[in-house]
Amino acid sequence: MAANEVMDKIHKARVPGPHWYLFGVAVDPELHGQGIGSAIIREGLAVADRESKPCYLETSEPRNLALYKRLGFAVLQEATLGTGGPPAWAMLREPQPTPA
Repeated sequence: MAANEVMDKIHKARVPGPHWYLFGVAVDPELHGQGIGSAIIREGLAVADRESKPCYLETSEPRNLALYKRLGFAVLQEATLGTGGPPAWAMLREPQPTPA
């Protein structure tokens, strides 16, 4: 619960306006590296872009940072989850123009 509270405070403080929250994207480990996660996320990003809304997400997996950065997310803030806990990152992607 402490981890959720930390990230919830960051979320509310750093992204107060309307936005999409990408939550709980997962791919079977046997299927990693095939672009499935990127495809799933791009579908959500396309909807957010059409609505001109930013997208927010959180990760506690350092290996996910590169993927999210490739998809246009930037780190808003790094936090420690609990006393001596692992790091987590709050990330945001601003809406991108959609082709006419």
